Amino acid sequence: MRGTTGPPAVVAIAVLAVTGALMVGPLYGEIPLVPALAHTFGIDPHRAGYTVLAFGFAYASACLFFGPLSDAVGRRSIILGGVAAEALLNLATAAAPTFPVFLALRVAQGAAAGAFGPVVLGYVIERYTGAVRATALAVISTGLIAAGTIAQLDAQAVAHAYGWRAFPISTGVLELIALLALIGLIQEPPVDRRGRSLARVYRAEAALVRQPAIICTYLIGFGLYGSFVLFFLVLGPHLRHLGFGESQLLIVRAGALPGMLLTLVAGPLERRFTARRVVLAGLAVELVGLGWSALDTGDGSYVSVATAVFACGIAFAAVAMNTVVTSLGGVVRGSALAFYAFVSFTGASFAPVAESALAGAGFRVVVLIMAALAALSLVAMAALVRSEEPLAPPA
Repeated sequence: MRGTTGPPAVVAIAVLAVTGALMVGPLYGEIPLVPALAHTFGIDPHRAGYTVLAFGFAYASACLFFGPLSDAVGRRSIILGGVAAEALLNLATAAAPTFPVFLALRVAQGAAAGAFGPVVLGYVIERYTGAVRATALAVISTGLIAAGTIAQLDAQAVAHAYGWRAFPISTGVLELIALLALIGLIQEPPVDRRGRSLARVYRAEAALVRQPAIICTYLIGFGLYGSFVLFFLVLGPHLRHLGFGESQLLIVRAGALPGMLLTLVAGPLERRFTARRVVLAGLAVELVGLGWSALDTGDGSYVSVATAVFACGIAFAAVAMNTVVTSLGGVVRGSALAFYAFVSFTGASFAPVAESALAGAGFRVVVLIMAALAALSLVAMAALVRSEEPLAPPA
């Protein structure tokens, strides 16, 4: 598998996928670290949970700038700059002396990560074609999605052995290694950007967001990412209440990973059935997983399977949704993905707010609320997104 020029595409795609997981990992890695952060900084656990919001909302907001900017000026320099900045910020976060400093660094981390997600997906669309492009989108999207589980497992295991500060240190070091690899692996796509300005890209996006289909995809993204983070925020305390220890929690979280890695076959499935139908199937599987979770009996294996089904559905829907948004966005795909990322990660970042508001409702009620949202998303997707033809006018 080769790109248009340069190193084999498979190497570049693999490194981009791993880097993507590292870049968004700090969002999810904080979920199991909330108790440790609360203890270190002497604050309430609910307040410590707002570190997820700090990173997530900054990430979402930065996507609004970097995605359109990359449509206008190019992808490579933005990708490399974002990786370098987040690597250094991870190392700085590990040394934070107080909670306000830690929170400020989390905001900066999220902003740096926003220079990667939608930009790298736009890069893949412009750099590769045909089956290579479809595979690359699936693999990189899998990395971004699987980070939701991998980062939690990594953070919990590393923190248990070496303390919570070891998680941002190890992530920062790995990002620096990834940066060195990317400098030699990725080249600016051969796209003529003359005449494209940031203002013109934003005008094209403004026309795009008036389309019901694209609005629908954005709102579904809000629900997908918000539900994923909220589920794991409430799952940990629920299982601890049932008497689960840290090793059992690790097993339950790990159970979500195989289903998420199955999204590596999303590319072939999208080519055979269309990305829209894969989204619909993913939402249906998510709904089954949530319904199963609501029947929780307290049995560890039961909870693990229900969690795995839920995570698998979320992952397939999220990976295929990237393809749908990319297709609908046409020539302003970077901008379309940026706005999608903004709405989606706004959902993820406000999950701690929802968790605090629903603290007294109980695990089952929260899961049923998420199930209702998944059902609504399924109906909306079926009714409003009937095609994957580009909706945006030329930028």
